[in-house]
Amino acid sequence: GINAEYMGVLRNHFEKHYALYVMILKWGFLLTALALVVFSDDIRKETHEFKSDVSKMLDIIIHSLYTNRNIFLREVISNGSDALDKIRILYLTNPKDPKNKDKESPTMDIRIKSDKESRTLTVTDGGIGMTRNDLIDHLGSLGTSGTKKFVEKLAESGSDMNLIGQFGVGFYSVFLVADNVKVASKHDDDEKQWVWESTADGNFFIYEDPRGNTLGRGTELTLE
Repeated sequence: GINAEYMGVLRNHFEKHYALYVMILKWGFLLTALALVVFSDDIRKETHEFKSDVSKMLDIIIHSLYTNRNIFLREVISNGSDALDKIRILYLTNPKDPKNKDKESPTMDIRIKSDKESRTLTVTDGGIGMTRNDLIDHLGSLGTSGTKKFVEKLAESGSDMNLIGQFGVGFYSVFLVADNVKVASKHDDDEKQWVWESTADGNFFIYEDPRGNTLGRGTELTLE
């Protein structure tokens, strides 16, 4: 074992440099905490690439179909209405009463809120919502032939914005007016509330909503 003389040397050394060791420990904890704060977004965000059809669609919408930007609101409200219809039908046979973190029930409506100071528009519905996988599947890709049919019809019609809704690509019209888009969503089948975020640069992020379950059920679209 360690002899008494050696133990005495260690004890004297520790007592002599006690303050230094305490300072090192404190700075170590502080640096670790700072790193967690600085890099927390990178840690929790998953980066995904848009499927090729979505990239093509975004390019078409943003660079070719910009004459009537107000079309995005019609498409967003239509999507919210569809989500509400789905949950009403589902609850006919399997009713539930979800709550958010404040014990509040979601409302069966669509709410629009604008913030002039932050220059954001938020559209919230109490519809069926989306799971993490739903966000990736529904907002990260289109149907296999969706883009092809859309482009063909677009060429025939001469940039008719009404075609957007007919081919299930209405959501992407939000990039006509927003630089950054966030979609927070909560589904009954998923315990967590997830966020989809993108700037239409070819990638999108998926991460657990740091606010927790604020919706109870439904989807919150924020345009920045």
